Amino acid sequence: MIRRPRYQDSGGSRLLLVTEILLMAGAFYASAVIDRAIDPSVYFLYEGGLGREVFACLTILAGLYFLHLYSEVRVVSRVRLLQQLCEVFGIALVAQSVVIYIRPSWILPRWLMINGAMISLVAMFLWRVFYSEFVLNIVRRQRLLFVGQNATIADIVREIANSPERGYEVVGFIDDCEIDSKVGKWLGPINAVATLARKIRPNRIVVGVEDRAGVALLNDLLDLHYERFAIDEASQTYESVNQRLSMRDFDPIDLIFSKELTPAPNHLAVQKWIDRFVAGFMLTALLPVAVTIAIGLRLRSKAPVLIGIAQVGYHGKVFNQIRFRPPASQRSIYRRLHLDALPELLNVVRGEMALVGPRAANPALEVERKAQMPLWEYRYNVRPGMTGWAQVNLLPWDQERNPALALSYDLYYVKQMSQTFNVYILMTTLKNRVIWSDQENSV
Repeated sequence: MIRRPRYQDSGGSRLLLVTEILLMAGAFYASAVIDRAIDPSVYFLYEGGLGREVFACLTILAGLYFLHLYSEVRVVSRVRLLQQLCEVFGIALVAQSVVIYIRPSWILPRWLMINGAMISLVAMFLWRVFYSEFVLNIVRRQRLLFVGQNATIADIVREIANSPERGYEVVGFIDDCEIDSKVGKWLGPINAVATLARKIRPNRIVVGVEDRAGVALLNDLLDLHYERFAIDEASQTYESVNQRLSMRDFDPIDLIFSKELTPAPNHLAVQKWIDRFVAGFMLTALLPVAVTIAIGLRLRSKAPVLIGIAQVGYHGKVFNQIRFRPPASQRSIYRRLHLDALPELLNVVRGEMALVGPRAANPALEVERKAQMPLWEYRYNVRPGMTGWAQVNLLPWDQERNPALALSYDLYYVKQMSQTFNVYILMTTLKNRVIWSDQENSV
């Protein structure tokens, strides 16, 4: 099963985020205007009101994120949307109540917070309905024109049909054989590609013909390229739409001339030291939790509290992955929150693992994996992670049952690796595992 968290802003979530921040700022300012006891200009500029408003907005944004409202921006049910927004603002009001006892100087006056939250809720509900119905169709719709009908194009079209909320539109197909598709219509033969492209003006031309060396087609595409048409091979669009590599189109010979799956050493070094610092901080902060778990495990059994699991890591080197002893019950909160993986932070501090990366592999399966998948070893160009792109997209048993699919996500991560991507994966993991206790996404 594929979970479909989306790293790229294919659904217009960034624009929605910016507009909702402005909506909330306006709502709280309007609330201050309504409250006659407050002078908005004085309160926000000179009495610390701006900082308090920012904190309140951050709690609302966190609620929106953890309830998936920035990964599912198209409104399917208005009743469901209203229910989710009520939950979000309920969380924000509870957070304000808790802060009273921790840091009273951070909270907004009671009626300013209540009125601002109510105005924000109504404004956000109306804006999201309008945004889903009209703005997304104008701003984020990507009109794709397909040339050819190879297997990769078929996969892309299938994904677009299954995910209409993504904002892609198939304007048609160009091929020498007529194509019967419910997603788009056949427009004409390949020799008419230049004429049809100039007439239709698609956002992107996707080429997926079996014989790429046809001189006439290449000349037409070159002319269109000079006219600033965006042209992609089918494998490139496949990556953008599916957010994983197309294994069937990846030619190992290309790796001789490309460094796409070999991150720069300085980039890896920076990530290593950032991960070490963060892991060290987390170990210090979570030390009381770790000690409590260790004592609990020791009281249950005299067996070792920590275990070492041999795994294949960076550049194929075998290391011992440190974990707490497996739980007696798979349904315990210890397992649901993945606290057994907490000692892996020691592996990160030692430089054997990263916070984010491909899943560490079992040495017993290496020979079989390498024989089946020539690109398998490229996943070892980065350190294995406590979580990763394949882990947040696939269920654990699907990773075991379909290692080629898991590899396509791992190699996409290796190719797109960045600190921003790492933060996104960590936030998605936090949302799935801690907030929702989603054991199905476990590592």
